[in-house]
This record gives sequence, C-alpha cells and structure tokens, in this order.
Amino acid sequence: MNALLPELEISAPPHPAPLTSMLGNTDERLVNHLCAHPDFAKHVPGPSNVEISVLADRGESAYEDPLIITQDGLVVEGHALWQLAKLQKRPTIRCIVREMTKEQALLHIIHRNRGSKGINDFVRILLALELEPWFKERAKLNQRIGGREKGSSQLTEADRLDVRQEIARAAGVSVGNVSKVKNILADAIPEVQEALRLREISISRGAILATFSPGGQRHRLATGCKQLGIQKRILTLLAKHKAHPGVCGGLREVQQGLRRLRDEDCLSTLAETLSDIIHEIDRLLSIAKGADRAA
Repeated sequence: MNALLPELEISAPPHPAPLTSMLGNTDERLVNHLCAHPDFAKHVPGPSNVEISVLADRGESAYEDPLIITQDGLVVEGHALWQLAKLQKRPTIRCIVREMTKEQALLHIIHRNRGSKGINDFVRILLALELEPWFKERAKLNQRIGGREKGSSQLTEADRLDVRQEIARAAGVSVGNVSKVKNILADAIPEVQEALRLREISISRGAILATFSPGGQRHRLATGCKQLGIQKRILTLLAKHKAHPGVCGGLREVQQGLRRLRDEDCLSTLAETLSDIIHEIDRLLSIAKGADRAA
C-alpha cells in the first residue's frame, strides 16, 4: 500500500470517532424540520410501537436525552424519541448538533445499530452499499495522490478489493457476505429479500435461493419456512418435557419403518419428509440432553 494522506487512506477504519467524543452544540430544533437520513429511511422501517411506548411511559424524563442530528437536520440518534415527539405534537425538541456529511452520518447510524438488538447484517450491508460511490471516489483520489493512475476513472483490482473491504468493515461483516448480498439484490425475488430483512433466513441461505429460478425460489423459501416452523414447535415441546432414552429408542424404530416405506413408490416422498422430521427431532433431543448435562 502506497503512503497516502491520512484523511484519504482507504485502509484506515472508516468509522468516525464516537459521537460522545465529537464536539456539538445543544439547540432546540423544530420537530417538523427534522428528517431521517434518506438511505436509512429507504432500508429501515420506523421505530416499533414497543420502542415508542417504552419512551412514552417515561413521561418528560424521556426527553432528558437529546437527539443527535447533523447541521442539516438529519437524525443520527434518537429516531424513536423523534417519532414520539411528532405523535405528541411537540413543537420543538432538544438536539445535539454535529457537523457531519451525509456519508459520515450514515456511517454513524450503521455503527450505532450493530449488535443483536440493532439492525441485522443484511440491512446493515444494504446501508453500507449506499456508501459504495463514496468509497470509490476516495479510492480514485488515493490513486491520483499515489501517482499510480493519474486522471484515471477506473479502479485497479486492488482498489476494488479495498472498496469491498471498506463496505464490509462499515457494516461489520465479512467481504464474502457483501458479495452474497450483491448477488441477492441482482437475482433474488422480493419475497427472499423481505425474508432476509425480517431475519427469517440467513444471508447464506438467501444467496443459495438466488441461484434458482423465481419459481424455484418461491418453492424453496416456502418449504424452508415450514421446516423452520416445525423446528420451533419441536423446541417448544422439548422445553416442556425432559428427553429420556426411551424416546430416542422409539425414534430409531420409526426410522427403520420409514426405510421400508421408501420402497413403495406412492409413499416414498412422504417417507422422505417424515424421515427428515424424525432426524431433526433426534438432533434436537441430543441438544436438549447436552443442555441438561451442562446445567
């Protein structure tokens, strides 16, 4: 990597310093003059009713923590509180105003919404992909500053890799998952993409589904959702009843009977499905037994 100016160095972490360490002025702003970041609004549904209700139950104390906004009125932190203020028809709300570009603001939003309670990996990648033109422009500037490709509008393979790495780092995921999401956006049907938004399937599963025809995707997505429902039901039942050796023995006897059913053409498909279910029950029972031993 050539020596580059620090503020343009692609290999440096793209995340700005934590918001708490950035200077900002506290100000009263008109609630109706604030707005969500356009890319955030595009990919992320608004705060849930539960989030807003929790804040509403706090009364006036909820407003002790100011919103964090950009100088242009983009909400960076406190979306649920902002929505509550609109519902309560409050004219103004206290804000900490920070000088940030739209790109820096989006980076902050992504960074603040990591973790199990934040935005899922798929949606964070969608947000980070909105920054791809910005990362590409930074890479081109690096080329010119490094004297490698003066005036060129094309990125080298190394620079393209750097851009993918920056997108992955911004989203807090692997480069491989960024590539998978790009393929999903190009080839997956809307139902698959929505399942990813709702955490119903993994990115890896979505990438596999995207390789099939639209009809094939719908069929496999529906089948997978049914299997997921079966798994959840089995886990619920196992939580109520302790596994014991007799259950596992009985499952093996059923499996032996299913093998004989496979020889009958009219019953082979049913036998395969039942066998898969029994295998899954057996696996979950083993997990439950292991958890009992650990406890």
